[in-house]
Amino acid sequence: MLCLVVTSCTRVDSPVEPVAARSDTAAPPTSVNATFTPSPDVPDPSPYNDLSDVPNFEHVVLIVLENEDYEKVIGNDRMPNLNRLAQQNVLLSNYFAVEHPSLPNYIALVSGGTQNITDDCNDCFVDQPNLADLMEANGRTWKAYEEDMPSPCFVGDAGGYAQKHDPFIYFDSIRLNADRCQRSIVPMTQLDQDLAANQLPDFAFVMPNLCNSAHDCPLKTADTWVNDMVEKLQASPGFGENTLIAITFDEGDKKNTGSCCGMGAAGGRVATVLISPLARRGFEDGTAYSHYSLLKTLLVAWGLPDLGQTRQEETQPIAAPWIRPGQTQAEPQVSTPTAPDLTSVPSTPAVEGEQTFPIRAAFYYPWYPEAWDQNDLNPFTHYQPTLGSYDASDTNVIRQHIAAMQYGKIQAGIASWWGQGDNTDKRIPLLMQLGEQMDFHWAMYIEDEGYGDPSVDSIRSDLEYIRDQYASSPAYLRIEDHFVVFVYADRDDGCRMASRWTEANTVDAYLVLKVFSGYRTCADQPDTWHQYAPDLAQKMVGSHSFSISPGFWKADEDQPRLERDLERWNLDIQTMVATPSKIHLITTFNEWGEGTSIESATEWESSSGFGLFLDALHKDGLP
Repeated sequence: MLCLVVTSCTRVDSPVEPVAARSDTAAPPTSVNATFTPSPDVPDPSPYNDLSDVPNFEHVVLIVLENEDYEKVIGNDRMPNLNRLAQQNVLLSNYFAVEHPSLPNYIALVSGGTQNITDDCNDCFVDQPNLADLMEANGRTWKAYEEDMPSPCFVGDAGGYAQKHDPFIYFDSIRLNADRCQRSIVPMTQLDQDLAANQLPDFAFVMPNLCNSAHDCPLKTADTWVNDMVEKLQASPGFGENTLIAITFDEGDKKNTGSCCGMGAAGGRVATVLISPLARRGFEDGTAYSHYSLLKTLLVAWGLPDLGQTRQEETQPIAAPWIRPGQTQAEPQVSTPTAPDLTSVPSTPAVEGEQTFPIRAAFYYPWYPEAWDQNDLNPFTHYQPTLGSYDASDTNVIRQHIAAMQYGKIQAGIASWWGQGDNTDKRIPLLMQLGEQMDFHWAMYIEDEGYGDPSVDSIRSDLEYIRDQYASSPAYLRIEDHFVVFVYADRDDGCRMASRWTEANTVDAYLVLKVFSGYRTCADQPDTWHQYAPDLAQKMVGSHSFSISPGFWKADEDQPRLERDLERWNLDIQTMVATPSKIHLITTFNEWGEGTSIESATEWESSSGFGLFLDALHKDGLP
């Protein structure tokens, strides 16, 4: 029996993002494109609070756009460029503004507090320490580049320039020092000159005008402006390996008071993208952050004192795991990925005896041979499995599958289950039998919820069936002595789904529900949560689960949605191993139709016989 004992786990939840469609034989494909509004009064501190994980950036460029909720930006086809940048770089999907309206957010971004400013005033100057003061005292340079500003250190509004979007002008120590102010708060035209002369300051605050920021003009306008600005910065001679571009929004819709990190009602969740050669590509971090977190990241990176709210324990810097391994303060100029020091991180334990989290599990599909023939394609895959178009009822095939997963340090298979009497159900007894013989474990992945809303009675019937037919097997995965059930979900699911499953769970199953919009605020909570997102290289659902995918190339699509990349796969594995989530998920062992399989194929065979992707798991992603 595999029994998992919970060790200390910080509760950190992650929002739902668009994921790829499922390809299966019993139901039409589905996709998820949900949104998330977390509770305004539940702090979610980051588990990644090792300050050494913040690189010593040479340059940081902060671009601020205006007044849009996260849900209006991410997934919006009117902002294709920003969404592409989010997909290719780092998306902070649980990041919050601190207040309404605009000005308090800008002030907070550079001083660690709103300084009691509550509106967009032009004469509410303050005498308070700020980021610029600390940087100059430390010998570092900074500039604010303001589009349509008529002249350096201009006070007031003019055309497309709004003073409320220029936080540094509000600080007496800057505004009242004419030489300093005119040198450092300048029109946007100065940026081109500084880039051409390779004189980008250590910190550059880049503010578009009222149109290009999306304040007065459509999102498409801001999207084009951002794309052009990022391309200009990346093409400049000063953009080196140790540069960071951060793109965020000052606040969400004024009706949105979503919050995190102990702030109370705040400025809503906003889209934030990090672009840097130091960063993992295609990474999404669902840790709860705020504008104060971004400021603290800069303070930590440059060894500066805390400011205001950055002193609070709830305010964590934006550190690992978005930085590629090896790219920390001690090695700021490293240009190629290196393996992190994992000597203190235990390998995934063997299955015998009492275990501790995390457990490594892989999604598994016992729906062959039926699934080989779909949409007039046979076999329904771009690849050539080493075992050919096999039958999941073949004992020899299942033995080889279990041996392959064990080689990859996978402790459990999560078997797709389409209900009582389905072909997948008929193959579960063989999985259990061979699991008992080979000391391997299985759990069920109940798929029906992803294609409808089964009743409480129907759910209870399925749970009782799994308990009675399979859960007594020593091969069935158990956590805290409860048999484990994973549950898929669809784009329309919400808290009622969680309520149905928790009400139906009179058999004491350990429920692992798939996340949906607003899942964290539901009154009825399962035992833990997971995400199934095969077109994302990595997906963290806080302390609940962390999943990785080798690639996604659906059989009836011309181009992959996620390219296979062994170097990236190894780094993803390293990150997964070092992440303190309860369950580490592999998406997938053998979903050939979506091209997410790590099972051996002709395209990635290796001398071990298990294939390159399982070789990497066997080594925990290390060389």
